[in-house]
Amino acid sequence: MSDRYAAITAHDDRYPIQLMCTALAVSASGYYASVQRAAAAPTVRAVATARRRLVVRATFLRCRRRYGAPRLVRELRDAGMHISQKSVAKILRE
Repeated sequence: MSDRYAAITAHDDRYPIQLMCTALAVSASGYYASVQRAAAAPTVRAVATARRRLVVRATFLRCRRRYGAPRLVRELRDAGMHISQKSVAKILRE
């Protein structure tokens, strides 16, 4: 959720939402759409991505932060996880 939408949510009990949307130069429909997205259950893909990040980070820490993306990919593939080197490198940059 963006900072503007978070500010609207934080003050929705004091001020009308339409007034805050106008003051912060956002559309009311955009605000309500972000509220719906935040309340929705995570998608299958989002859950899989979070799991993948967790496994890559755990493997990186288990290897005492010494392995780079190519070597981590080999470790993960030996453990049965199929992941590309670019994906591992992206997770390590984060």
